Amino acid sequence: MWRALPAGPRQGIDSGFSSPSHPRRKAGRRPQAIGFQPEGTENDRLLLMYRACGAEGPREPRGRELRSLGDFQTFEAIRGKLYEIWNEDVFQGEVEVVKRATSAPRLFGDRVVTAQSEYEGRIELTGDAFRSFDLYAAMREVAHRAKAGTEE
Repeated sequence: MWRALPAGPRQGIDSGFSSPSHPRRKAGRRPQAIGFQPEGTENDRLLLMYRACGAEGPREPRGRELRSLGDFQTFEAIRGKLYEIWNEDVFQGEVEVVKRATSAPRLFGDRVVTAQSEYEGRIELTGDAFRSFDLYAAMREVAHRAKAGTEE
């Protein structure tokens, strides 16, 4: 996600003079260029605060429980951002939304280009991490790898 922030005038383009080709532009008012800043800083702070809360004492499931996807439980810890995977009251791992697809599909010649959401799964027992383009597949993979790690 990107957030638009006003930036200073650009060299050579914004001279401060109103253009006669733009009748709506008021004289003396300078147009502002738009700068972009990643919005991940607030989300990162929220995730760090969330993870720090569980540091003291035994960990418990947080958030609302989602519908069962197999032999494990899934909780939406931070709405739309972080999902926890539990199996028989044992924390298996988590899936974090890295990038959410928000743009519509676009046509380029004879091809259709679509944005994809990206998810990062982390297994608590081994510390392994992986990326996936499917949320439910990432949840199943966390549960599967955690189960395989406990059997070894």
